[in-house]
Amino acid sequence: MLKVVSSMSKSGVELVGIPGRKNRLIKVIKAIASLLITTTMLLGISTFLKAPYAKATGVAGGYQEVGAIPPLTQSISHVSCFYTTCVAVSYGQAASPTSYGVIYYSSNSGSTWSEAPTPVSTGMLFSVSCASVTTCVAVGNENAPVYGAAGLYSTDGGKTWTQGSGLASSNTLLSVSCYSATNCMAGTYDGVEATTNGGQTWLSTAALPAGAGSMEGISCYASSSCVAVGATNNYSAGFVVSTTNFGASWTLDTIPSGVSLMSVSCSSSGCVSVGGSPTNSSANAAAIYSSSPNTSWSSATIPTGLPGLSDISCENQTTCEAVGGNSTSGVAMETTDSGANWTNITAPPSSSGFNSISCESPSLCVGVGTLSSGAIFLDFSAGIDGTWIQASVPQGAFSLPVISCPTSTTCYAGGYTGANGPNIEVTNNGGATWSFQTLPQYSGITTISSISCASASDCVAVAGNTSTSIDYYTTNGGSSWSIGTVPSGVVVRNVSCPSTTSCYGVGYSGPSYYGAVIVSTDGGASWLISNLPSATLPTFTAIACPSTQNCVVAGGQSSTVAVIDSSDGGASWTQGSLPTNIFTISSVSCSTATICVMGGRSTANAAWIMYSTNEGASWSASTLPSGSFIAAQSFSCLSNSECHAFAYGVDFYVPAAMTSYDGGITWQSDTLPTNISNLYQISCSAPTSCYGFAVGTNGWWEDLSYMAAPTITSVSPSSGYTSGGAIVTINGTSFANNSTVYFGASKSSSVQFVSTSELKAVSPPGASGTINIAVVNSVGQSTPNGADQFTYVPGGTYVPVSPVRIADTRSGATDPATYAGQTLNAGHESFNVAVVNANGDQVPSNAMAVVANLTAVNPSTAGYLTAYPAGNAKPATSSLNFSAGEYAVANMIEIPLGVGGSNAGSITISNFMGATDVLVDVEGYVLPDSTGSTVGLFNPVTPFRIVDTRPGSTIPAVHVGSTFSPGQTENFTVTGTSGPSSSIPSTDVSAVVINVTATNTSSDGFVSVYPTPSTPLSAAPTFSSLNFLPNTSVPNRVIVPVGVSGQISVYVNQGADIVIDISGWFTGTSSGATGDLFFPVSPQRIADTRSGFGYNNAGQTLQGGSMPGLGAPDTVLTVGVNNDLVPTAATGLVANVTVTNTNSAGYLTVYPTGSSPPYTSDLNWSTGETVPNAVVVALGTNGELDVAANTTTDFIVDVTGFYAP
Repeated sequence: MLKVVSSMSKSGVELVGIPGRKNRLIKVIKAIASLLITTTMLLGISTFLKAPYAKATGVAGGYQEVGAIPPLTQSISHVSCFYTTCVAVSYGQAASPTSYGVIYYSSNSGSTWSEAPTPVSTGMLFSVSCASVTTCVAVGNENAPVYGAAGLYSTDGGKTWTQGSGLASSNTLLSVSCYSATNCMAGTYDGVEATTNGGQTWLSTAALPAGAGSMEGISCYASSSCVAVGATNNYSAGFVVSTTNFGASWTLDTIPSGVSLMSVSCSSSGCVSVGGSPTNSSANAAAIYSSSPNTSWSSATIPTGLPGLSDISCENQTTCEAVGGNSTSGVAMETTDSGANWTNITAPPSSSGFNSISCESPSLCVGVGTLSSGAIFLDFSAGIDGTWIQASVPQGAFSLPVISCPTSTTCYAGGYTGANGPNIEVTNNGGATWSFQTLPQYSGITTISSISCASASDCVAVAGNTSTSIDYYTTNGGSSWSIGTVPSGVVVRNVSCPSTTSCYGVGYSGPSYYGAVIVSTDGGASWLISNLPSATLPTFTAIACPSTQNCVVAGGQSSTVAVIDSSDGGASWTQGSLPTNIFTISSVSCSTATICVMGGRSTANAAWIMYSTNEGASWSASTLPSGSFIAAQSFSCLSNSECHAFAYGVDFYVPAAMTSYDGGITWQSDTLPTNISNLYQISCSAPTSCYGFAVGTNGWWEDLSYMAAPTITSVSPSSGYTSGGAIVTINGTSFANNSTVYFGASKSSSVQFVSTSELKAVSPPGASGTINIAVVNSVGQSTPNGADQFTYVPGGTYVPVSPVRIADTRSGATDPATYAGQTLNAGHESFNVAVVNANGDQVPSNAMAVVANLTAVNPSTAGYLTAYPAGNAKPATSSLNFSAGEYAVANMIEIPLGVGGSNAGSITISNFMGATDVLVDVEGYVLPDSTGSTVGLFNPVTPFRIVDTRPGSTIPAVHVGSTFSPGQTENFTVTGTSGPSSSIPSTDVSAVVINVTATNTSSDGFVSVYPTPSTPLSAAPTFSSLNFLPNTSVPNRVIVPVGVSGQISVYVNQGADIVIDISGWFTGTSSGATGDLFFPVSPQRIADTRSGFGYNNAGQTLQGGSMPGLGAPDTVLTVGVNNDLVPTAATGLVANVTVTNTNSAGYLTVYPTGSSPPYTSDLNWSTGETVPNAVVVALGTNGELDVAANTTTDFIVDVTGFYAP
């Protein structure tokens, strides 16, 4: 798949007709914040809490950032899709003198999108490249105080991002291209950076040749080969440079003159680059192409009179789409002859800048840019025919000053989005993520001034301007909103809903702005004006209603302030008394009908807080913490004792938070994150469940959560391997997005914040036994309890046994007869096989895993079997593939045993389709190592060949020409053997891992491999290690005990040649032996080169090579892929490898990355076959393995376990 890598000019200099960096509006965020603060104080934001709670401990707490809503996005600059995964990056919204980039991700080919959190220092983002459905890299720059390059990487399809290291601090990354999940290159204004670990670390490549300039686009078409394009001399000329050694050197190509280049897409068959012709101010679109990389370039024939092109995407070697535009129109073009000729296709309507495009096929493209209205678009096309469908994109926030949280996880926040009007965002996970709400349109209404939610489903929000108000209400959790009827002439500033039907609104009416109160008994659908004790009361801005009958209302400014209360549902009101030094009233909160707290700003320009114990009839001054406070901003009281408040310190840009545990009489300071510049409203639903919004120093709206020391209520799973790598869900309270997690004394290297009550942490390596998990936030650490315990389970040692059959479903089977007649078919798709102590197989009850040979006999149709631990969900993997009518097909499996009840000590075998009989022959088992045993430890070796009986074989030549006759048994020595770079010890070897291949077969038959006995067998073996048909080559992995004299025996019932390759050995009984333990995992697919299945290595079909036969390998990542639990310390992998889409007979070899290909094979096949084989292979560089074949084929890798110290 050819991937787009660059989208536009990032120089800051606009080329006429060529999309460049968009002009940005500069927002002075403190001036805006000051205006919002003043407005908020006048609105009197308050929060209603329905029921009192028990008194808290009185220990000072603090606030954490639990999520963030980005500023409004100016324009989406680039998009990259890998099958169903799409990621788009944005310039972001201008805020103060800098812009803040935004990342969106989609997992359904661009139909719907979500916003991803980014590191706080992330600035503008210009380019993104996804090399798999999980791995992506995005580049741009960082904001103050760094102002350097930003290279972010994601390993979960764009959902979370981490900043890489090693980038030049003074440069900006303009473009990026990732050929694989590890190898990427990124262009700067004057150079190229490279990474070999998916963006985690970067290094500068060699200097570019003279004539190169700003690297606007880059495309890598092989692991070490890339082509980059760009512009020089203020975009008056273009250039092309290329490398075939991963940037160790660069070559400047010769290109047509007068073309400035913005983007390029390459394959091994050629390149196409697009941009503009700066010599023509009205018609700039231009394209050039080459028949192969690193050769001469030619000018393309392209429609005239169109704006410049900014990006290109080629879905195959001949078909490409290019997009661009200027400030008034967008443009889209297509070529079907490798870039030589172009035709117009329809761009999205009303698009003023078509910045980027990514096409997975001629019928599916995703495009991004800017609509002429200034809003963003993110579209996908069901066919590249110009039929574009606008996708759903999360909206940014310009202001979110009000909030209401009816539960500990659900909050509604309101504000405005600038020219786009009122804005409501909803979270259902304690503020970790927020969703934008679609509100009915109402002319002239710009902002939400207050919101109150009586339940997670029922909310009322009021909005308006200086002369008109409306209310929005929902009864379905925000799925839809309706507009209520507010009495004419009443402007509502605040609202409080004590129940799903009862609501009160306060504000003013008439030209004199006299106070007004309105009441709704139908959840905000309609309102009535309430009678007040005086017609000349001041504008009301604060309200708190602890019940449907009881409300306290306050407001006013300067010398005219007032507080009134009602105890009869608003039918009548009584005016209370207030001190004379009050300048403004900001907020009031009542936990019960009698206990209330109120505050604001005094005439001495200082904060004041008062409390009432008689429903607001009279008020007493509270004692505030030491220090200067200019205004009390917002309150939320949970009970007669516990209240929380937001305030301002020395000035309006120094926020403060306080808590009272005695009903507002005294207050103590809480901690706040250091990057908060302004606080707004607070809303609490339970102790430690308080939320509020603030403006961060980076211009984002941050949602804060009050926290005490964390608590842990459960962990799942509650056990994992000593090698680490388990993903553990931790539930509890007061979790933060920067919480750290400890497993005993060891810190987790990866913690995902889900919500304030849920974390996901990866277990570090640990010693066998039970430990306590601890969560730490800025307040403290969780206290150990029984709910936080986690048990480290050791890996296992291998115990080989002489092969024994434990299952045979064929009708009439007698050894054993347990499953006789249980053929797998449509009505009987799966069955459980008891492994422990089955038919004398010696497997004990504490065994962790079993090694067995699985055979399908007489399958009726092509299909596959899947073996997995009994009781587990069936995985999306295969253990054995077969074709219709085959005599028998075998494959080794090494999988965990089921646990608990009837599943204990059993495995499940499931048939995909058709009918087949099944045989299971046990070869050994794995015991947990709780004592540090040195017996049964695995030592992987680079594979080497020890037997080849074919005539003319030379590696090795010792058994050349010794073709097996029917019924022949031969003994082969395995200990003391050696290959080019590895060997097997001469002593203390209990078993070896071998791959046995039968070839040059004369008829149907089977091979049995077993430890050489002291006395030769008197009869043929009753088990099989592999089965074959005439004129085929069939492999199978076997773990076989070593017999007398370090030998193994091979029996063949029909004539055939035998090839044996060895890949590892297990230690014997001698003390002091070293090796690795086995850690079984439920089968998990980690690689699949077929297109459209969404796994790593998709689209990387293996190609054959010249002698000795193997083509270029694909590198397969194993560590932490798809939760396979493989840790960085793993030394070996146990997996099932399957080849499919085989166009001709061939073979495949798996070997450690970083080593030379061995002269061995792991799979053999005939034309059109789908063939599996188990592999036990040492892992190479970064826990990777290489897979190579001598002919074209796709392959699949399913992990069933790993070896580690």
